[in-house]
Amino acid sequence: MVFSKNSEKKFDKIESWFKTEYSVCDIPNDWLESWFSMEPDQSFSLPEPNIFLTTDFSLLPNPDQEDAQKKKYPIKVQDDELSEVWYHRDCKFKLPQAFLYFYLISPLPLSSPQK
Repeated sequence: MVFSKNSEKKFDKIESWFKTEYSVCDIPNDWLESWFSMEPDQSFSLPEPNIFLTTDFSLLPNPDQEDAQKKKYPIKVQDDELSEVWYHRDCKFKLPQAFLYFYLISPLPLSSPQK
C-alpha cells in the first residue's frame, strides 16, 4: 500500500538506498477472499501474437579475428534502383546496430508556394 506523507501509520523499517520509511503487514483475510472470488473481466484480453517478432535471439557464429581484420569495411549486400544495403559485423561489442539514410525526391513541395 502507498500512504501519503501525512499518514497516521508508524513505519518501523527504512529502505537502505533511498532511506524511505516503510512497514510490512499481512493482507486482511476479507481482502484476500474478495480478490479470489472475483470473476475475470471479459472486456480485457491479450492482443494477438505479433508475427513480426522473432523468437530466435541466438547470435551467428563469430568469425575468426584474422577474418574480422580482413573485413575492415562493410560489404554491399543489396543494390537496386530503390535501395542500397550494406553489412558489417560488429566483432568488438557484438551488438546489432543500424544506420538509415533516406533521400526522398518529390515534386510536391515545389508545386506551389503554399506547400
